Amino acid sequence: MKKKLCFFLPSLKGGGAERIVVKLSDFLSNKFECWIATLESGVNYTIGKKVNLISFSPIDGNSSLRKKLVFTPLQLWKSKRYFEYHGFHLILPFLYRTCFLTSLMGLNKNKIIFNFRNYQSQNLNAMTGFWGWFRRRIYQKFFKNLPKYSILTTLNSKVAFVDMVENFGIPEDHLRVIYNFVDYEEIRHLSTESLEEPWDKLLQYPLIGTAARLVFHKGHYSLVRVFRMIKKKNKEVKLIILGEGPLKNGIKKYAERCGLKVWSYFLDKNYKSWTPHYDIYMVGFQRNPFKFISKFKVFVFLSLWEGFPNVLLEALACGTPVISSDCKSGPREILAPDTNCLKQTNTPEFGKYGILMPLPNRGFKLPKDPITKEENLWADTILELLNCANLRKHYIKAGITRVKDFSVEKIIPQWELLINQFC
Repeated sequence: MKKKLCFFLPSLKGGGAERIVVKLSDFLSNKFECWIATLESGVNYTIGKKVNLISFSPIDGNSSLRKKLVFTPLQLWKSKRYFEYHGFHLILPFLYRTCFLTSLMGLNKNKIIFNFRNYQSQNLNAMTGFWGWFRRRIYQKFFKNLPKYSILTTLNSKVAFVDMVENFGIPEDHLRVIYNFVDYEEIRHLSTESLEEPWDKLLQYPLIGTAARLVFHKGHYSLVRVFRMIKKKNKEVKLIILGEGPLKNGIKKYAERCGLKVWSYFLDKNYKSWTPHYDIYMVGFQRNPFKFISKFKVFVFLSLWEGFPNVLLEALACGTPVISSDCKSGPREILAPDTNCLKQTNTPEFGKYGILMPLPNRGFKLPKDPITKEENLWADTILELLNCANLRKHYIKAGITRVKDFSVEKIIPQWELLINQFC
């Protein structure tokens, strides 16, 4: 009899971790019975034919924090009953909310592997105000008591492993590091799709782009400030932003205050105002982001912290050179794996597989605030890569080589071995 697994997520409305879970469950469904359970409704991904899907509340994954808090007791009650009734051999909660709720359920008959996709210390330090204080206390208590609930916790970077051991006191034998994977062949196939009307009109311009959820720590405000400097030296360049999130309107207004013209899919879903004469294009969530990413001359990533940014691997698989902030954790392990994973650079570092940059602004900068040293470095380095065809060719070739270290054939067997051992 096949073992029954249930992946547990807040939602499937978007995000790198969500994409990984959808693909992981699909691959594992050949050897295990797989479910995906979500706290909120709404699915923006194609679920595998052998994978079952269940949602524990009617609210949408993009609902407000207040609405999510109101529905939390119902979600907790329904998910606990569902897990106990179906008798899963293993429950795999991903991301904070579902990990925390799972720890409250007292599931004595189910084995649990918690899966954290972020650098915990930085994420907790970034929480501000009363809710920030409250959440920090809850999470810190949760991490302190984690071994009571589970023998195993998986992480997706070495830096996150060190952080858990040194800053949260989790025993090393409770932790495993399994890197995210990329389905290289599928991404290469999807990346060859043509951009349809009207996007094909942008192909005559030099394009730089990013793909990330529209939240503060992804660095979109800093990217807008950097892009404004780039436009002063190259008026033809365009910026494409893939992704959705709560800052979709805030980023547009901020960019307009910086003197940039912005087209937003969120405000013009019928493309009535679309022309090729905007500076920035916010295109929302795309089921196939790779057909866009493969057309970028440079992929930029200004995140303040991460777990393991799979989008960097996806950009490399698309044959697009990458410039990333040297944030904790993940980018250095992807782009400069031969260096100390705990290092953080203060200057542009031309790594073996991509370029690492100092962290962008940690705090919020007004459009009128003076340009910082880091912003100048970012603008100059992006322009250097944009203008140097030989440098781009070097990183395109190196990036495709690097992606194969994270292939399905190398990573999925690690999950199969872990599940079989733990169950």
